[in-house]
Amino acid sequence: MSLPGTPDESNMRWQFIDASNNSRSNLTQVKKHVMQQYMRQKKGSDSQKSEGEEDEAQPVQRPKRGRPRKKRIAKHIKAYDSGSNDLVSDETASVDVEEFARSASSDLSLADNAAVSLPFHVPPIDTPSFTFSYPDNINDLESMWSSPSERSPRTILSAARTDPFNTLPIEMDLEGQKLFDFYVSDMPACSYGSHFRSPKAHNWYTSVFVPEAMKGAVAFQNTILVHAANTWAWVRNETETKNTLLHRDRAVSMLREHLQNHPRDISDVAIISCLSAAALEDFDPRPGHKETSWTHMRAAREMIRARGGPAAFENTRLGMLINWQDYILSGYETHGPSFFFEHERPASATATALRTASPQHLLNLHDSIPSPPYSTSSTLSETNPSCPEPPLLSLPLPQYQLSVSPIDEIHLQCEKFLDFLRRCEQLALYQRDNPSSCSSTRRTAVQNPSILHQILAAPPGARFTASGNRKQMVARLTALIMLNAALWDYRYTPFHGATFLSTLEQSAIDSEVSMSGSIEALLQILLECDDGTPDYFADENVPDFSQYAPTATSSAARPWWAGRMLKVAKRLSADSWHRLGDFLFACLTLRVSESVVVLWEPHLRKEILEAALTSYVMPSLTE
Repeated sequence: MSLPGTPDESNMRWQFIDASNNSRSNLTQVKKHVMQQYMRQKKGSDSQKSEGEEDEAQPVQRPKRGRPRKKRIAKHIKAYDSGSNDLVSDETASVDVEEFARSASSDLSLADNAAVSLPFHVPPIDTPSFTFSYPDNINDLESMWSSPSERSPRTILSAARTDPFNTLPIEMDLEGQKLFDFYVSDMPACSYGSHFRSPKAHNWYTSVFVPEAMKGAVAFQNTILVHAANTWAWVRNETETKNTLLHRDRAVSMLREHLQNHPRDISDVAIISCLSAAALEDFDPRPGHKETSWTHMRAAREMIRARGGPAAFENTRLGMLINWQDYILSGYETHGPSFFFEHERPASATATALRTASPQHLLNLHDSIPSPPYSTSSTLSETNPSCPEPPLLSLPLPQYQLSVSPIDEIHLQCEKFLDFLRRCEQLALYQRDNPSSCSSTRRTAVQNPSILHQILAAPPGARFTASGNRKQMVARLTALIMLNAALWDYRYTPFHGATFLSTLEQSAIDSEVSMSGSIEALLQILLECDDGTPDYFADENVPDFSQYAPTATSSAARPWWAGRMLKVAKRLSADSWHRLGDFLFACLTLRVSESVVVLWEPHLRKEILEAALTSYVMPSLTE
């Protein structure tokens, strides 16, 4: 029996090394001693337990000796230190690291080494708890955030939270470790809802955001710590706290210092940091932050172009992250080449011909828009995993040349957008009236009660921040754009279209998106561009990807093209935005009854062309 006031051992968390004043580099022997002591005590405690006892989360097979487990832990440490993109394998990391986390948090007891490791229980009242059980109802939100949780963390990265092996790119104090735990344990609920997250559930926080942030200290601070600090405040209806100010200042200072020291850096770290800084400012509801967000986004866009544009990020996590950030910005702008991420592209001979009488206020090119506060003229990223990190460049790079004026560009992209709507309607009407032109899967995969139908037709789910509500709104329309575009790609090869839909549906099941109903997660799956089709097609079975670009040969071009279409759609009013979503959903489900685009075009064109050249909050969010 434990003494009164003694923390329950299952709720203990151990802080390695913090009591020592020595530098981390001099504590290798101490760490070794801690682990050896733990393994001895773990072995002793295991022998005393009855064979029928089970771990509270899931059963864990007891190893015969300590050495094999130690090798597994070392394997993960080596993966972190080497900058591995995949952290060994996701499945192995999930099992092995969680096994170590559970054992360490529940069984580690070093009474004779109190100077080395410090146990702590539930934080005092003025220190927030950073784990919680997800509520079944949004009305439970306030009580959930105000009461400390008694359950021990079960996230993949829980073992690294206290970082006894220097696995993280930045040294964190106790408060930083709690923010990291909050980021990987609790923040997914802000994006995906209250569905309980099992280890295999779709979760970009642990599969994309954290691995990218692990690439460098400035990326870690700008992606994880500052976002966690501010989200913690926002879910409690606080706009600014001492903690948020501290981490904001640290994030901006680290980014500025990094780019001042490496003015031509276009590495993954630089791009990730700029994207994360843009997201933070865009999520901030206070006036003035949206403009700052776009200075960071412009800087990231220049770096992406210098790296080689979309082709350099094909089949990478960073490529998916770039598109996701491009989608969820709350506004749009036309400041230089804002529609494309390519470094150069040919002039359009049709741009001027497409111009009609432009409204006078479109002539305002917003010269007052601030430029990035740091130099970003640089080139190349994570490209393919086999390619090394790009070097810092010493020579100036050619600037992206805009072949048409910003106003011409809006006219051109508007016509491309309207042409896309005509294609969607044309395909839907044809396949509705000619059942043999498409497979049975094309008809069943998007009809009620299919998984895809339920996710796309569901009203917005409960989210814990205002930005979470907006992300759902944008994600639904973008997913509908990508789904209709994919079906056009495979209109001549219906069996490939069926494969695309069945692959998407199976991914939703495997990653439990079918349980959460998260439209954000569905869009993120679409960003992986895994259509289930072969990489190379026989001559007679080649899909048509030319709607994205004349030279496009795969679905990898689809997310970048969808971003351009979304930039046009963001200029629409709230009524037109929602009507557009309903129209695309009707095309997808083959429920269009007649041709309506030809009658709707003049109104859409007028709204798009009369919208302000730049708006940091799209009209559909302000009406």
